[in-house]
Amino acid sequence: MLAYMWYNLAQAQGLGPAGYNKDFIEERMTREQIAEAQRLSYLVYRGDEPVGVVVCIPDLNPLLKSAGSRFGPSFPFRYVKHLRNRRRAVIIFWAVHPSMWGQGLNPAMLYRVTTALQDAGYTHLGMTWIADENKASLRQVEKLGGRPLHRLHLFRRPL
Repeated sequence: MLAYMWYNLAQAQGLGPAGYNKDFIEERMTREQIAEAQRLSYLVYRGDEPVGVVVCIPDLNPLLKSAGSRFGPSFPFRYVKHLRNRRRAVIIFWAVHPSMWGQGLNPAMLYRVTTALQDAGYTHLGMTWIADENKASLRQVEKLGGRPLHRLHLFRRPL
């Protein structure tokens, strides 16, 4: 399903063999899987130019936790159980072209994705980190009712 989402976005941008690869994967997916992939990824155009994107995936952390982060013989059964019981998704990437900042595109995209997730039975949504200096995105998440879970510390050292 994740590969389908990425190929779908790549095909929309006209990138090389993405259409062929998307078709290849699509032949091996159920209708429900295709519908979920389309529900979780969203690309917005102004004319022929992409101006906004949201990429959201089902949260895999509960699956990895239940499997002890091990891919042993029981993993396929845990995966099937996870598919039946997943309730949390994670937005791993979203962006708006600078020419569209301040015009309501970001809230519209996030509203569409959150509504689609609710319709699909998801109850929680997580997001990847947002830099402290990205005040507009932080405000947008607060408007959605999101709250910080923890602070992120990044480190560096010369090599």
